[in-house]
Amino acid sequence: MDTQEVVQKVVQYVALVLALCVHEFAHAASALWLGDRTAEGEGRLTLNPLAHADPIGTVLFPLIGFFTAFPLFGWAKPVPVQAANFRRGWFGKGQVFVAGWGPLSNVIQALAWTALLFVAVRLLGANVVEGPGYYFVYFVHASIVINLILAAFNLIPVPPLDGSHIASWGLPRRLGEKYDAVMEPYGFLLLLLLLPVLGFLLRPAVWVGQALFAFAFHGA
Repeated sequence: MDTQEVVQKVVQYVALVLALCVHEFAHAASALWLGDRTAEGEGRLTLNPLAHADPIGTVLFPLIGFFTAFPLFGWAKPVPVQAANFRRGWFGKGQVFVAGWGPLSNVIQALAWTALLFVAVRLLGANVVEGPGYYFVYFVHASIVINLILAAFNLIPVPPLDGSHIASWGLPRRLGEKYDAVMEPYGFLLLLLLLPVLGFLLRPAVWVGQALFAFAFHGA
């Protein structure tokens, strides 16, 4: 790898870690809003990467992507949530709320980075990609795409992803229990089976990210 490629990989990694930290913080903050202080008590109500780092998902897998042709991908430690601590009447729908805030935070981040780039382009014009600005634009582009990929990936209704919690607790309880009985024992196996088609499943998220990035430059 040449120097520019190394810098690009580092920028992608920083974008990934930031996206993961905000994702987990959103889970912790939404749980706290509902009355559950478990994540706060375990030091997870923070944007500090060290609090959310997973040895495999935040270190090993990104390193594999760094030194190989595999795409840079990873995950953070799940935030602990005790739904029994939620405010009265929120036990079921609160779990959908907390699970949904993870992917939603990634969508919000993608839109926020798009808005920031849109403003930067309007203020600086073509100069925004000159010199150090190139890496700023590269970071924003990586952040937009990575966040949308994480949102789409986490909405797949397979345990232990957020989508499985949304599906389980979004269904009538009897159907949700049947869903859990079928899906929970085989969650990781199902994810492994999905790996060959994961790129295809997540491709629309990449397209949307590219469209948002292009939109920021439109008419400039």
